Amino acid sequence: MVYFIGSFSLPQKEAKKVRMGGFIPGYGGVTAKDDTILKQLKERTEIVEINTFLLKRCKRPEVIKLLKAVLGRRNRILIGISSCGRFARALSAVLYLVNRRGMEEAVFFVMGGLFADFIRENRGYQKHVKRYKRVYVETQAMLRQCREMGLKNAGYFPNCRIKPDFDIQIRKKGERLQCVFFSMIYPEKGTDLILETAKLLPEVDFSFWGAINEDYEDVFLKEIHTLENCCYCGIFDKNEKDVYRLLNRYDILLFLTRCKSEGVPGALIEAKMAGLPAIVSDIAHNREIVEDGVDGIILTDYAKESLAAVLRALDEDDLYLTGLKNGAQKSGAGYSFENYMDELFAIL
Repeated sequence: MVYFIGSFSLPQKEAKKVRMGGFIPGYGGVTAKDDTILKQLKERTEIVEINTFLLKRCKRPEVIKLLKAVLGRRNRILIGISSCGRFARALSAVLYLVNRRGMEEAVFFVMGGLFADFIRENRGYQKHVKRYKRVYVETQAMLRQCREMGLKNAGYFPNCRIKPDFDIQIRKKGERLQCVFFSMIYPEKGTDLILETAKLLPEVDFSFWGAINEDYEDVFLKEIHTLENCCYCGIFDKNEKDVYRLLNRYDILLFLTRCKSEGVPGALIEAKMAGLPAIVSDIAHNREIVEDGVDGIILTDYAKESLAAVLRALDEDDLYLTGLKNGAQKSGAGYSFENYMDELFAIL
């Protein structure tokens, strides 16, 4: 039996009951990646999913499935959870102690960008993860770091997306430059910088999609309502609507995170596939994902004046903007799920 332990999406009514850390679970990058992997696996084999959101609520069916997965000697286990969190460390330790044979057939999908640094400082955890059949990291930089530490089981599996089943046409800019923020909404993701920049650029439109941190909600919505060129569009349900068609309506994705733990943000990959270049902060692994001046722009000076200057330049130079859009779409082909599924099934 193949078990997949991950943070899978929940129905919205159920998710609201499990709000954690100011957020409704099920709308973050880990969930988006787990849902995508699960969907692809289910098309080829039978999978038993174990949802960590339900485990944290001690839901009996999930707990029973977890015990069966961990204790079964012939099970194949896939793990897609926050790789530096307590649950990942505890699960790895339990498998190491009680089911090492099962662990040696298990696959661990690393989520986030700090895994290599974390296991370097946590030798016990490093010893445990070395026993997995494969530990897939999201960037080539993390892969090199892991192999330098002796993780011979490390492999590369980026935050992939299923390519659209229709041709994406590069959008021509209209009268106003259209910018979009497409992530969880709180200051550390750069929303405060974007709002300050919007005040300098009344000729540019800014749309925000995503779940809002409850501690930031009042501040964010109050600010939005004072700016005529800004709009909060709500939470995009990727299960029901087409994310590529949505993103293709815009000219630029803004991803100005200050979170050092970022791995390969799914929003950047979805934007690439939609022919949408991104302006990103110079942090975490963004330089590996975005090639400055080719498929996006890296904002080295994290200031509203610098961001405003970049957006003005794009607004005034249609040829440059179109070149970035073409570059983004070309780059996106490298993150197609189809490129990596054969390797995954080969080791299951």
